[in-house]
Amino acid sequence: MFDMKEQSNTLRHLVTCSLCGEKYHHDRTIVLEENDLNATFHLTCHKCNTSVLIFVSNNQQNIISLGIATDMNGDEVVDFFKGGAITTDDVLSVYEKISKI
Repeated sequence: MFDMKEQSNTLRHLVTCSLCGEKYHHDRTIVLEENDLNATFHLTCHKCNTSVLIFVSNNQQNIISLGIATDMNGDEVVDFFKGGAITTDDVLSVYEKISKI
């Protein structure tokens, strides 16, 4: 059986900052979501303070990972992930407000 926690720990140590190339210090890593097949992390470079969200997924044949730069700090991204899914009503509400500008 695939152990995402074991694989995630391995992957986290391979990640370097895409801006400055420095290896991440994982004492600043925040695990946002984790289950048997997926994991999401927030990493911040100790050298240049660039933050990224890392999404890791296992499809039984290989491990897929995606990193996205973000301007959200650790507290902001934790709050974001705690929030519920965006509903159709949320989208329509934003659209209506933007349309009035």
